[in-house]
Amino acid sequence: MKIKCITKDLQLSLNNAEYFTGKNLDLPVLSCILLETKNNFLEISSTNINTSFKSDISVNVEDEGKVAVFGDILSKAISSIKDAEIELFLDGNILKITSEKNNIELNTVDYSDFPTILDINLEENESKVLELNSKDFLNGINSTIYSTSKSNIKPELASVFFSVKNEEINFAATDGFRLSEKKIKKEKSDLEFSMLIPNESAVMISKILSSMENENIELFFYEKQFFIKAKNFTIFSRLTEGNFVEYQKLIPMDIETSIIILKQDFLETSKLINLFSDDFNQIKIQILDGIVSFETKNTFGKNLNIMDAVVSGKDLDMSFNHKNILESFNSINTDSVEFIFNQGRPLLIKPVGDNSFKYIVMPLSK
Repeated sequence: MKIKCITKDLQLSLNNAEYFTGKNLDLPVLSCILLETKNNFLEISSTNINTSFKSDISVNVEDEGKVAVFGDILSKAISSIKDAEIELFLDGNILKITSEKNNIELNTVDYSDFPTILDINLEENESKVLELNSKDFLNGINSTIYSTSKSNIKPELASVFFSVKNEEINFAATDGFRLSEKKIKKEKSDLEFSMLIPNESAVMISKILSSMENENIELFFYEKQFFIKAKNFTIFSRLTEGNFVEYQKLIPMDIETSIIILKQDFLETSKLINLFSDDFNQIKIQILDGIVSFETKNTFGKNLNIMDAVVSGKDLDMSFNHKNILESFNSINTDSVEFIFNQGRPLLIKPVGDNSFKYIVMPLSK
């Protein structure tokens, strides 16, 4: 192998590919990025078995070749090079990287055990289902992924639920203690389907899409896998098998008590709430005679905060996990937030003036 290319193009693809490398001690090649020349392109591949990445960049190929190199070392080495152009060539088992001011030598790994990444013609395959904006997909993932379970005992709870129906794309996730839902409008069509994206895959997809410009991506399905195809790369991921909970039944429809508060007020109060939270992050919310108070206490002391709010409905006294409430604020872009209570039932949190996001938190027993 011997190629010349633009340094920044190679840096971006390697940085993205590194997210998808594995940490399998029994199969060290999974920690590698595979480089392979094809015509006048360099194909860059990485996989952890469940999720894979492929990217093609335009290069000047002097000698064809294929090589596997440990991903973190290769990515960091290339990222440190400031020269505009770079040359890579294979000398025996050594990959040599040269530029105007750098000469780097990296040991390579036998690539014969590198898993085969499914390669289908996505444009011609009937599995093509959806085209959408990358920022919309990113927004849906980031608005729900924190609600997935950290345990894989129930894989469907350790996944982001993605569904398409009529004029809406829905994202949802729950760990059994809280649930988040994000809706995104789309053009009306007869397209209708759903899938479960493993949270590990969703995290990596989020990282890649965060570095993208505002552009469209295409989603494809094939044999219990899904593919995200962008202009310069393709992501492959296995889907979680199973059925997601019928979460719509969990979202409260009644309103016994409602309070509207400023988002910034709650964020400021949270600094004291965190200081005095107990091991269960318990916060007691009390509404009495139109006054809203938040109380936390632990072995170090106690904090009671009175918050300005627009209140309607009955008095109440309920406890929740404060961190579960606070995490939802990252998905709220409005100045005001509405808390909807029903005694003994989940708390519903919504941005005021934005019906695209809903979040529910289960109450704690006193």
